[in-house]
Amino acid sequence: MFFTPVLAFAGSNATVPMGWVDEIFDSLLSTPGTLEDLIVKVLNWLIGGSAVVCVVMLIVAGFTYMTSGGNEDKTQKATKTLTNAIIGLVIA
Repeated sequence: MFFTPVLAFAGSNATVPMGWVDEIFDSLLSTPGTLEDLIVKVLNWLIGGSAVVCVVMLIVAGFTYMTSGGNEDKTQKATKTLTNAIIGLVIA
């Protein structure tokens, strides 16, 4: 009863938990394309993963900066991490 609205929006994966993982691997492995297609898929995954890592590092740097308590070393470390994370996000 409680999950009825969720199942209505879940689509075909409503009966299979983690079915989206199967769809991802099926799309990667079932269509034997050219080597170029494989390289593009891998690069898309790597760029997406690096963007996620950059966002996590932004959060870590912000937390470190906020909890530095005026400590000069922690503030400099957080600023450096923040700068590097922004550079990485721009590159990604």
